[in-house]
Amino acid sequence: MEQLKKEDKMVSKILEQVAVGIVCASPEGKFLRVNQRFSEIVGYPQEDILKFSFKDITYPDDLESNLEQFEKLSKGISQNFSMEKRYIRKDKSLVWVNLSVSLVRDANGKTDYYIGIIEDISKRKLFEEQIIRQNKSMKFELEMAAKVQQELLPINCPNNESVKFSWKFKPKVYVAGDMLNVFSLDPDNIGIYILDAKGHGVSAALKAVTISHMLKAFSDTESCMGAKIIRNQIYSPSKTISYLNQKFTDNSGGDFFTIFYGVLNIKTLTLSYSLAGHIPPVLMSNDGSLSLINRGGPAVGILPNALYLDYTLDLNSGDKMLLYTDGIVEAEDIDGNQFGLERMLNILDTHKKESVSVITTTTMEEIEKHVKDCEPQDDISILAFEIT
Repeated sequence: MEQLKKEDKMVSKILEQVAVGIVCASPEGKFLRVNQRFSEIVGYPQEDILKFSFKDITYPDDLESNLEQFEKLSKGISQNFSMEKRYIRKDKSLVWVNLSVSLVRDANGKTDYYIGIIEDISKRKLFEEQIIRQNKSMKFELEMAAKVQQELLPINCPNNESVKFSWKFKPKVYVAGDMLNVFSLDPDNIGIYILDAKGHGVSAALKAVTISHMLKAFSDTESCMGAKIIRNQIYSPSKTISYLNQKFTDNSGGDFFTIFYGVLNIKTLTLSYSLAGHIPPVLMSNDGSLSLINRGGPAVGILPNALYLDYTLDLNSGDKMLLYTDGIVEAEDIDGNQFGLERMLNILDTHKKESVSVITTTTMEEIEKHVKDCEPQDDISILAFEIT
C-alpha cells in the first residue's frame, strides 16, 4: 500500500511538471483529473474544471467532430484520435489546442475512462491565419497584375482584308514572362512581336511588361523612347532590337530575353523582321511546305555590341506564320517527355490548310492533352497570322 501511495505521488508530480495539458475524463466526458498545465490553457482553477464536462468548454463549432471521434473510439473503430479544436477559456476567449485521446477499458472491456493530452497551438494557428491573409492579399495582387498584363495583349488585332491574326497566351502562374502584340504603325504597316523574358512569374512578368511598354513607343510616329524622330518614320526591326539591347545590357542585372520583332507591309505583303535568340518561327507556305525562320542574332541583354540584322520575306496569299515561345516544345507529360518541335510541326502540317484561328486553338489543345494534369514548366504563347 505504501509503495502504491509513493508511486501515485510520483505520477502526480510528473503530471504537474509536464509542458502539456493532461486530463482524465469519464465515459460521459466529465473531467475526473486535470493537471496544472491544462488549467493554465483553459484559464480555470483545477477544482472548477472538475465540475465540467469537456462539452461545456468546447467551442460549439468543434463539438460535433469531437463527439464523432469519441464515438469511433468507444465502438472500437479506432484506438485513439488526434484533432485540432478550440476551448472556451474562463475569460470567454478561444484557445486552439491539439487534442490526442486514448481509451482505457476495464476488465470487462467497457470504457473506464479517457486520457487526453492537450497542446496549446494558439501561436501556430495565429501564424497560419497571418499566412492565409497574406496569401489572399498576394493572390489578389497577382490577379490584378494578371489583369493588367492581359490588357496589354492584342485584344483587337488589326485584321483586314489582307491579313488575319490569332493568338493564345497561357502563363505558368498568374502572370507570364512571355508577351506578344500586334499593332498598327501606320495605315500600311503592322508591328508584330513575341518575346520571352528569362524565368517566369512576377519578376519575368515585370520585365515583359516593361519591354512591351518600350516597344509601344515605337508605334508612336512622333517619338521613339523619348527621342524625336521624323514624322511617319518607322524604325526597322533590327534598330528596334539594337536599342533594347543597349538598354537591357546596361541594366539587365544578368537577365535577358528573346524576341521576334517584325513589320508587315499589308500593301506589298513584305515582312521585315529581326530575331534575337528567339525560338525559330514556322513559315507555312501556300504550296504546303513548312520551314523554320532561324536567321538572327543573340538574345537581348547578353552582348553589349551584338549585331542584329533585318531580313525580308515576300509573302503570298495563303502563306501563314506561327510565332511561339519555348514553353510549347518544352511542355512535359507526367513521364518527363517533352511536347517537342517535331510534334508541333506534325500538327501544323496536318492543319496547314485551316485558318490560323483553328491552328492556334488546335495546337493549344494538343499541348493540354500532352501535359494532362501536370504543372506547366513554363509560360506558353502562340501568335499566328495568315495572308488572306
